[in-house]
Amino acid sequence: IDRYRRVVQLHGAIAATPGAESLDEEVLQKYRQRIELLEKMLSTLSNEATVSLPRLTPMERAKGFAFSSYANTAVAANKLKDGTAPVLENARGAL
Repeated sequence: IDRYRRVVQLHGAIAATPGAESLDEEVLQKYRQRIELLEKMLSTLSNEATVSLPRLTPMERAKGFAFSSYANTAVAANKLKDGTAPVLENARGAL
């Protein structure tokens, strides 16, 4: 929003300078409409009630950890299979 406002302000300063080229009035009108739209959206979103989710139970946290670990392992396995995994230099020498 601030950037759009700044462009509109600069246009006013440039338009006051004789011989300077400025933006078309159509572009300025679109910027003003965007400013208005964004301000309305910001106002609407800030007036909405916030939602607080309930805390997870220990069982739900354990399930989340298990599923997350499974997903990370699957991603790593796919990278190894596709050959896109980062190459570990001297890995054979370490074994």
